[in-house]
Amino acid sequence: MRLRDLSGLLLSVAAVAAIPTAHADSWVPASTQRYDSADGAWRLTIEPRALASNLAYFRDQVDGKERPGGEAGEARTAATGTMEHCTGGLCRRVWQRALLNDVAPVDAVVTNGGRVITFDNWHSMGFGATTVVIYTTRGAPLRRLSLPEFLPRDYVIALPRSVSSLHWRGEPKALGDGRRVTVPVVVPRPGDDDDSDLRHVDVVFDLASGVVSLPPDNVWRPALAQASAALARQRTEQAAREQRFLQPARAPVNGDERAWHQYLEDAFFRLDRDGRDSYPAIKVLRMPTAPDYAASANGMREALRDARGDDGALMLGSPSQAGLVDFLTKETRHMSPGALSGPRIYLALDDTRFAQAKAHLSPLGAKLVQLDPAKGIPQRPDRLREYAKRDRAEIDDSLFE
Repeated sequence: MRLRDLSGLLLSVAAVAAIPTAHADSWVPASTQRYDSADGAWRLTIEPRALASNLAYFRDQVDGKERPGGEAGEARTAATGTMEHCTGGLCRRVWQRALLNDVAPVDAVVTNGGRVITFDNWHSMGFGATTVVIYTTRGAPLRRLSLPEFLPRDYVIALPRSVSSLHWRGEPKALGDGRRVTVPVVVPRPGDDDDSDLRHVDVVFDLASGVVSLPPDNVWRPALAQASAALARQRTEQAAREQRFLQPARAPVNGDERAWHQYLEDAFFRLDRDGRDSYPAIKVLRMPTAPDYAASANGMREALRDARGDDGALMLGSPSQAGLVDFLTKETRHMSPGALSGPRIYLALDDTRFAQAKAHLSPLGAKLVQLDPAKGIPQRPDRLREYAKRDRAEIDDSLFE
């Protein structure tokens, strides 16, 4: 899946129009991992492909490079697995091979008989043809699987997700027979952003044959029904997002902070010169009478103080325009010249209040852009053209590339 389709949640038309609400996530650099069988007789060490840095990896992905983020002179083109058999306190190497994962798998399980199954890819859980890979006792790939090869396609689309990954499973476990591994697969549910208490159903992988067994019918049917309801809810929400994408962006008429955040985000992607390749800092000042006003004020204060040297965009708004102007006037009163010379600062203010704010911020070097709350902001023509080229089937299929 293209990084640009995922980063910032709304950087591409596909993300705006088709992907269910995604949550932020982060990835630590891949490191060498060891996986032991339950009886301690088998030991798999997985060494990731070396990366120059996470940032280099992301940039190369955007540019479509074949081995993104690789270190100069690094010969390895994939993760490396080394299997050892340990008896009497001594371990001997049984096999060492390149695995099918570009950088590294996220998890692996080793059975008592020395069989191996790996799950997911670093920085991309749930996507791609090597989401699950089963290896023989000699380290050769026996079977590779994408999620839609053993789960219904609509079920996969309904799964909760973060910016980079599908949240499709819990922790896999080897069964006592030495050949099977059970994986708790998430059951999608509608209308709930809290992923902490999701239901799971067990899917079993036979590592000797490569056969995947779904849950029994009395367990699987209710899971399918719940996933279907989740997908229906997502489709309704997608339709609403598509309409918001196509129509002019308008400021909320109430104090809904989430709506104000969405408005400022939409404004950035429609207006800013970096609206395809970056993400802004967004701060919403709550109503002065709100019990948690101080927390929002502190967040906006820190954003202003960190502005020097930042060449990005800072989006500021509030359901109280007068409150926002008063806040900016007080906070900038003792700032030194040039303190706000870094970012482009967007202010959701009408003409009169924008002029008031400008009188205090411009002497500090601020580059100001007005967002008049009374005026709609049309969609960018290039994003509309890109939207017109995509259809639902293409968008859904892109989830599994």
